[in-house]
Amino acid sequence: MNKEEIIEELESGAINGLADTSILEDCPDHFLADANFITNALDASLDASVLAYAKDNVLSDRTLFIHVVNKIDVHGLKYAPEKIREDDEIISLAINKNGSALKYASETLRDKEDIVLLAVSENGWAIEHASENLRNRKDIVLMAVSKNGTALEYLSENYRNDEEIILTALKQSASAWQYVGHKFLQNGKLVRKILSDLMPSDGSGLNGLNANAFKMFPAEIKSDGALIMRLLENDYRIFEFIDQKLREDRHFFIQAVKSFGAVLRYANQKFCDDFEIALEAVKCNGYAIDFVSDRLKKNLTINLAALNQNGMALRDVHPSMIENYDVVRSAINQCGLAIKYASDELKSDKSLVMLAVTRQGSALEHVSQTMQSDIEVVLAAVENNDQAYRYANEFLFRDKDFALAIVSKAYGAFEDLDPSLQGDRDVVLAALNLYMDSGYNAHLCDITDHLPQSLNDDDEIISKVIKLSHFHVTWAMGFASERIRNNKDIVLTAVGNNGLALEFASSELQGDKEVVIVAVKQNGLALEFANNVFKSEKEVAKAAVANNDQAMRFVSKDLLNF
Repeated sequence: MNKEEIIEELESGAINGLADTSILEDCPDHFLADANFITNALDASLDASVLAYAKDNVLSDRTLFIHVVNKIDVHGLKYAPEKIREDDEIISLAINKNGSALKYASETLRDKEDIVLLAVSENGWAIEHASENLRNRKDIVLMAVSKNGTALEYLSENYRNDEEIILTALKQSASAWQYVGHKFLQNGKLVRKILSDLMPSDGSGLNGLNANAFKMFPAEIKSDGALIMRLLENDYRIFEFIDQKLREDRHFFIQAVKSFGAVLRYANQKFCDDFEIALEAVKCNGYAIDFVSDRLKKNLTINLAALNQNGMALRDVHPSMIENYDVVRSAINQCGLAIKYASDELKSDKSLVMLAVTRQGSALEHVSQTMQSDIEVVLAAVENNDQAYRYANEFLFRDKDFALAIVSKAYGAFEDLDPSLQGDRDVVLAALNLYMDSGYNAHLCDITDHLPQSLNDDDEIISKVIKLSHFHVTWAMGFASERIRNNKDIVLTAVGNNGLALEFASSELQGDKEVVIVAVKQNGLALEFANNVFKSEKEVAKAAVANNDQAMRFVSKDLLNF
């Protein structure tokens, strides 16, 4: 390939988001030593990896790298020689765009105060690439963690235990807890002070503190019940690491499960078998039933409390409970999808199934095949979720009454019908009416793609498609019979919606001035399909060109100076 072909290939790939710069591997050296060619390749591909193939004489050009930083990608500096990495202007330009570009700077510039301050003020994580000298400057460190709290990861142990720096980092990002120094975390007084400074004034919990950080806290924090109750709001798993004596305090445990039912998973066997504790836990979080004792899993009160809170907790109840009508009804009443976990027998109970699908139509997926074959059940599901029809038994898709019902409610249902019903005029009109009534036509092809040729002479069907969508007009006219293509009223409607439909009008109507004028006023390019006589008629030609100056190419040469 010559240079132009290579640039064209790169440009084409970039348009599709797939520029393949590896084609430069086979370029002759004199191409890769040409700064203009490399610049053009960069602009065409928008990919700095072009520089991987450039020759040294090109890579030493500072003008090229200024262009790369400004227009392509600051990470193109990874291909830069030391001379460019030492260039104060280029590095400053890069880190202004992305502070992480500091990693491409020379050691000298990484130790330059103004460069590093600029970098960390744009991206705190850039502190990782600063010189050791500047990583030990507290003002620079504070700037970094105020921008990105987790930049704490790149600091010295001394700063990771510094109260001011830790507080600044945590205020910016709670995720910085994972990088707080071990020495600091073992100091109960300092930890308590930081927690106090960070705690919201409204009494709510501390956002971002998780169990991994909490487990490093000193014993005096882990035994502070009031503090722990606030910390649990962010991560109930903290409970696993609290003081053992506190975990076994029944009064404290009851208070905890009232607000955080899932802490029951960390309870001892005695508490898991304690009716009051278990009840409070499942009332707070239905899924906590998974952690109660086997004895209490069979308790109706416990089950009903759990399922009233979260019907999907039916998944974790004792096997005997999924056969209990009242238990299952309670679950389904809270969440229709809970029928998924009911016994097979209850999945065939119509009263339960109707309750489930009216709560959540997609619950139809989880009922018995008998219920999936019941039109009343399926239509109730579709009423709640129009796409629930997909879970109906396949034989229903051959039933006309069912077809008429679902195509009038569910977009896309028509394409799933048996082909015999896709050719049924009543069904087609019902499907089209759904789109007509809603004005929604984005998926009209779900119908048009499946219409049989036997319906191409139906005025009403063709007219509805024409009126529904500008994008489907040309399809409808192309699909229509010769008789309809010669129906002036229908053709006028069609070209009024999309002038290019003139292509499919009968030759007689392509020669009808009224039809042609309407078409070219809607889309000037429709002049291409008009009878040649109109390409020489000034009124028609002017109307076409007024709509789209590209229509001039269809105007007769005799009128080029009109």
